[in-house]
Amino acid sequence: MRGINPAAEEVHVVRDAILARQTGAQVHIAHISTRRSLEAVVRAKKEDKIPITCEVTPHHLLLTEAQVSSYDTNTKMNPPLRSQDDVDALVEGITSGTLMP
Repeated sequence: MRGINPAAEEVHVVRDAILARQTGAQVHIAHISTRRSLEAVVRAKKEDKIPITCEVTPHHLLLTEAQVSSYDTNTKMNPPLRSQDDVDALVEGITSGTLMP
């Protein structure tokens, strides 16, 4: 079973960054799970100087969508588990200081 499409998360991250730029508000993105969401946050911080922060959950750093194939309800979460590429990007986000654990 496939999880919610990553675009559903990514479009909200970009939307929130745009609204923060327009209003001058600070924004915090909870539980990001994709490489593109992280890239949007980094871009908003660096290029647009938007006061934006984000965090990731431990299970999104340690597990991938491969764990869902067993239909174990312990792997059902929101946002859903993502690809190994996304996990690698999130781990890099932690080590670079972009993401908060």
